[in-house]
Amino acid sequence: MKTMNSSSSNTSDEAKRKRSPSLSTSAPAPAVQRLESLWRVLTWLRVAIGVCIVAVAIATFSQSSGNPQRPATTVAAVDEHSLQHEFLDWFRAAGGVASGVSIGVFDDMGRGVIATQDIHEDDLLLRVPLDIIMCQATIEQVLPASLKAQFEQLRHASDEYLTAFLVLEQLKGTASAWAPYLAILPQRSAQAERNAMTPLFFEADSDLELLDDDRMREAARQERHRATLAFRRFKELFRDHDGVSWRAYRWARFLINSRAFSLRGDRMLVPFGDLFNGQAQSRQREQSNGQAFLKYHRLTATAMEISADRATSVGRQVFEDYGDNDNYIYALYHGFLLTPNAFDCAALRLPALEQSKASRQHEILERARVEDGPVVCVSSDGRLQSRYDAQVLRFYQRLVAMGNSPDEDANEMLERCAKPHKFNECFLRDPDENDERGERAMLLRALRARNSSYATSLEHDRRLLQDSASLTSSQRHAVRFRLSRKEIVSSALSVLTTAPSEEPSPDMADGNADAVSPMEDDDPVEQDVASVEEESDDGRVAHFLEWIEAQHFPVKHVALRFISPAMGFGVVATKDLALGELYLSVPVDAVINVDAAQRSESFRRLLLAPMGRQLRDDLVLALFLLHEAVGPAAASSRWKPYLDLLPTAERLGSPLLWARDAVELRQLRDATDLSRLVDAYRSRIDDEFTWLQRHVPSQVTTWLTREHYRWATAILDSRSIWWGGQRHLVPLLDMVNCLEREDPAPGQASARRHVPHHTTLSSSGDTAETRASWPFQAGEQVVENYGQPNYIYLLYHGFVLARNSHDCAHLQFSIAASSEPAERQELIAMMERLQMFSWTPDVCVAPGKKEDLLLRVALLASSPQRALELQRQRPGGITAEHVQAALAAVKARRDRLQSVSLADDVQSSAEAFIRQQETLMQALERRLEERLTGLGV
Repeated sequence: MKTMNSSSSNTSDEAKRKRSPSLSTSAPAPAVQRLESLWRVLTWLRVAIGVCIVAVAIATFSQSSGNPQRPATTVAAVDEHSLQHEFLDWFRAAGGVASGVSIGVFDDMGRGVIATQDIHEDDLLLRVPLDIIMCQATIEQVLPASLKAQFEQLRHASDEYLTAFLVLEQLKGTASAWAPYLAILPQRSAQAERNAMTPLFFEADSDLELLDDDRMREAARQERHRATLAFRRFKELFRDHDGVSWRAYRWARFLINSRAFSLRGDRMLVPFGDLFNGQAQSRQREQSNGQAFLKYHRLTATAMEISADRATSVGRQVFEDYGDNDNYIYALYHGFLLTPNAFDCAALRLPALEQSKASRQHEILERARVEDGPVVCVSSDGRLQSRYDAQVLRFYQRLVAMGNSPDEDANEMLERCAKPHKFNECFLRDPDENDERGERAMLLRALRARNSSYATSLEHDRRLLQDSASLTSSQRHAVRFRLSRKEIVSSALSVLTTAPSEEPSPDMADGNADAVSPMEDDDPVEQDVASVEEESDDGRVAHFLEWIEAQHFPVKHVALRFISPAMGFGVVATKDLALGELYLSVPVDAVINVDAAQRSESFRRLLLAPMGRQLRDDLVLALFLLHEAVGPAAASSRWKPYLDLLPTAERLGSPLLWARDAVELRQLRDATDLSRLVDAYRSRIDDEFTWLQRHVPSQVTTWLTREHYRWATAILDSRSIWWGGQRHLVPLLDMVNCLEREDPAPGQASARRHVPHHTTLSSSGDTAETRASWPFQAGEQVVENYGQPNYIYLLYHGFVLARNSHDCAHLQFSIAASSEPAERQELIAMMERLQMFSWTPDVCVAPGKKEDLLLRVALLASSPQRALELQRQRPGGITAEHVQAALAAVKARRDRLQSVSLADDVQSSAEAFIRQQETLMQALERRLEERLTGLGV
């Protein structure tokens, strides 16, 4: 199952709309109540201030002569100052901290953030308490009982959830606990709607046609349709609030789209944090899937911290780089075009296949799930903006080239690609210069076709915008957007047309440098396991949740949530769960196991058929996982949304993946016996890989690498669910975190033991069922007790529990096998009676458990002949010699544990384990000394 410290790195690539960690820490209700009390006081102060403002305004107006506009301007300035003052008072009262920044108003940009002192990059600017961040965790704490059922129905539609809450809070006016924040948000007006570029506000559906861009047109239609459906749902759920108009709801949705932070399926409004206006950083950088943005936005246990991503002089506006987003995102959701924008691109469709030669090619496209004439997005400098687009271009160009080639080898390859049992052999060769030239030619052809397909010219659109009196606001926005696409296409055409034909064009040199086709893996180590995937965490979570819904789980009373940076993902109860209640039922056909491997035609033909019965079940499962994750099925695996969410090698804490010179390895070797198990584990997996490399078919070795095999083993060892004597990867269930509950359960007068996790098959055998091992309340994290000591957790999962009733002092012994046959057989018989089947047995001793076993094994290790002699004299007896041997072994381990220098604050699971073992060993030493005293020694 899932490790507690397998962190899920925060990646995001969508501006303020999708750009920051989700907040799963519940906001305490008392904190919100304090905010409400404070706001009541501030409201009375605001009334008093307002009276003073009116008096000053009237006095100023009566004294002015010949300048009637000045009083109005003065009052407006005072109103803005009042809004800012009230917001800052509210923000600070809640514990918010603003360092070197305040709120300012800027020409053509409205409110933003101004530097009140010189700011350097990485300076901490804001600390926004979780209590005042609008997100599901906070909202759940403040919802009245009368609204909980309605919001529960929106739980899995985070946009609608947050929009509904925002609308209802706006209706409260000054009674809202967030009133000062709501007052400083952009206010709805007819002019504000006209100024926003988003097609959500277009006056007519026909205006969408003026965009003249298939990608934007389709996205706009979907957003308008989703918004309409969301409003209908809101009206049905909140019938008591029938005064909410479509325009009011639509404006609130736009605020969420344009201002909300989003990550891991949760959306949130972050007061003050959403006031920064966007501007790209002056220095160039590569697309990093949101990492550049997240570097300056950190989630702690109590707040969101925002740092400066550039230096800013005092008195200047403080901008931030919104992330690696194109202007499709900014126009659709934020209502503006970001210029300049190094990550902008224009969508264009690659040439369609020639129908007379397309039958086999269409079969291949269908298998690869690539459309005929796929859409890619090209930047103004001719680069393809995403790595996925580069992969599609390479795959598609090679397919087209083979279909048009008279070469017999090419036709044979194409024929083989069209056959299901040969499909894994497609396009296994490395790209050459002909491929690169072909890709450039195909891209140029697509650019020329796109340029000639526009209904109007670039110059026509420029003139139209210069004299736009005849255009409505939505028509003007549509023309501005299509003009921006035309400028990118024109620039890319110029770049690629003038590029020397013998050299790779920029899109090939940069965007395609590491590209592979959806069916190949030129560099498996870098593609899916060890590198950051192209898609953001947001996108992976969304696709996984959609996939889960499509599996139709018979019972699903839990929902995926980001729990904390330490735990990563977990699940929370969607209803109160009683002890023993069924909370998750997973169809077995959604599970990855040996049966699934045997059902896979591709895997069966590639590995099972040629290798026969040479593969153990555990090897079959590891190979099948890799086949689906990074092998020939990677692009089209039915489990792809689940596999994409599995932690990468960097995120797993397993010792199997530690570097050879890792500090943790050295610490364990210096201090513990566990290091022997770690070394044996790593050696065993390496030996398995070496054997596989010698025996698997040659085409498998392109994706079966040592790094991949270690990753697959670590995934299976840390996440597998056992039943029927086999391991299974169970989507969603393996997101349940490990934790042992010892506090009194709800309704229990005293503490009870948290029973270990158990999953069984249903009576029909078609679903895997898991029942609650503890009573959980709705909204509470559901956890399972794996029932293992910490040395097992660290060895196979990469974490240790701070509280673990199953923990024990771990010792490994080495018993010398006698060279004398009779004595050797006597030793073996004695060890078998002790259930020891190795000459290097492990003993883990907890208070009152296995102490006698420790005494016998310790004497066997220190003096096998004496142990046999005492066994002959007093079968089953315990003597002082047994205790003394065990005490010496424990003292030696305790000395080793204390000899290792550790930091004052525990930094790793290995260090935590060493400290725990030291405490356990000291307690065991005391018990043995007392036992020796009891024997009169």
